[in-house]
Amino acid sequence: MKTSRGAETGWIDISVPLKTGMVVYPDDSPVLIERDSDVAKGDQVTLSRVSMGLHAGTHVDAPLHLFENGLPIDRVPPAVLIGRRR
Repeated sequence: MKTSRGAETGWIDISVPLKTGMVVYPDDSPVLIERDSDVAKGDQVTLSRVSMGLHAGTHVDAPLHLFENGLPIDRVPPAVLIGRRR
């Protein structure tokens, strides 16, 4: 199988790039990416700002998000997030 870069791997990249106006979870804050300065416009550096809720783009909800006694994301074993290709 091929990744987005064309290399043969056993992984499938399902990530969604962040962009202004992308779909977010209902009632979550919108994604807004703004350029504060730009070398192409004569600024010394290019700097950007990102504002978003935590339910935008590709992410994993921690069990704690849904269940009172659920695990926080840093305690979820990575192995449970990997499935078999069908």
